[in-house]
Amino acid sequence: MSALFQKILAVPFSWRQAVLSRKRLPLSETEFCEIVHQSGGHKEAALFIWNYLEDWIYIRNFTPYPDDDFQSIYGIAEEERDEDLILRLLESVGLSQNSSEIYFVSDPANPLSLARCIKNIETLSKNV
Repeated sequence: MSALFQKILAVPFSWRQAVLSRKRLPLSETEFCEIVHQSGGHKEAALFIWNYLEDWIYIRNFTPYPDDDFQSIYGIAEEERDEDLILRLLESVGLSQNSSEIYFVSDPANPLSLARCIKNIETLSKNV
């Protein structure tokens, strides 16, 4: 895909990120991970998601928030999220794809819901 085409596709997401960056204070990586952890999410998953989202940020000084929608804020399509983000995340925290398939009963649409899913999968897999 050409760089120009990628920039054109990123326009709606860069606009949304610009609007959000004017409305909220930036979070540090540590703050983001702590908010996710305090809200019941997997802390290592939060760090992985933070790092993953860096490639999807188009505006300087924009930082992820735990409730940012993957699709509307970053342009991460469901298929891309499932096949790229979630599979790599499961591997990074030491969980297998096979053991986790049955635990995704809801669609994790944002970093917090995904980190909570990972925490639940980890807990359930320890109890099996």
